[in-house]
Amino acid sequence: SYTVNFLRKYFGLDAHSKAGIILPIFHTMALNTQFLPCLLSGGICLFMNSDEESTRSFSMILESKANFLTLIGDILFLYDKERELRSLPAAEEVKVIQMAGGVIRKDHLLLAKKLFPNAVVYKGYGMTEVIRTAMIGSNQPGFLDDSVGYILPGQTVEIRDEFNNVLKPGETGEIFIKGPNLMLGYQDEDMVFDERGFLASGDLGYLDPKGRLYFCGRTDEIFKTRGKKVSAVEIER
Repeated sequence: SYTVNFLRKYFGLDAHSKAGIILPIFHTMALNTQFLPCLLSGGICLFMNSDEESTRSFSMILESKANFLTLIGDILFLYDKERELRSLPAAEEVKVIQMAGGVIRKDHLLLAKKLFPNAVVYKGYGMTEVIRTAMIGSNQPGFLDDSVGYILPGQTVEIRDEFNNVLKPGETGEIFIKGPNLMLGYQDEDMVFDERGFLASGDLGYLDPKGRLYFCGRTDEIFKTRGKKVSAVEIER
């Protein structure tokens, strides 16, 4: 309920909102960051083909006149290909786009602005256990850099080293999260949170002096080569 009510206000959703839901409804992004915020704002929710091989996905967005979308970055290349093949216009009705699900690259963001020229594009960081932790929009400075956004109100993020010490801005460590949008726990597990109520994310990152969060990979995807720690995220970038 915290996440749903926060996003309703953050995105300015109301009875005129029309969500084009491409992700499966059982996916937490579709359910908790798009379907429920739009539905409970009095808006309309339209379910579209979520098959990544579909050649009509972008056409459906245009035909539906959806103005609120949640997308995964790589699907934008399919949209761009369909638009070119069918000589389709840009989707000018779309006003808000959330992007998440894996590494969000600069070419994803630029392509989103090309396909949806009137939309404010938001990229962010979250987990199934937390839903939304940080977010930044294309109308904010620093949107095209590697940050995943500013920490959302009501939440606390700490970056800790392997000895559980809180690190300074710019120092990379594990991301710990505390806030009203945390899950209650894992089934059949008692010790989920630490004594201060923080969840260990298993993700690596750092905070900059402006309070923006940077995602650097998973703690279990780090390996050493020539004495240096390397993340799979760095290689993908």
